[in-house]
Amino acid sequence: MHNETINVVELEKLNDNQQVKVTIHCVDMEMKAHLGKFLNENKNLVGEIEVYPMASVGNKSETEVLNFILSFGKDILDTVKDELITLYVGYLVSEFKDRNQKCEVKEKGNDTDVRK
Repeated sequence: MHNETINVVELEKLNDNQQVKVTIHCVDMEMKAHLGKFLNENKNLVGEIEVYPMASVGNKSETEVLNFILSFGKDILDTVKDELITLYVGYLVSEFKDRNQKCEVKEKGNDTDVRK
């Protein structure tokens, strides 16, 4: 599915674009732990987005997969949502780069990096 040496951030729009499911395939448990801590400490990273952790159904906690939902307020326009997601994912990508790790960002069902 993906190269094991590259972290993959997968985005899936849900509920008529009101939420985005984010699945991060980390290359190792250390990176997953770092991102989990980063997300906990920065819940209000982007003011208009609420972050909800997901239960690890199907993904045992021993795996390098991190799931969470980004949820928008009802009054936010779709074009603004895309910008907010880009901003939020940019923070995540920065965390990978700070640790000298590569990262791809994909939309579910689309195998090309959406940042290109």
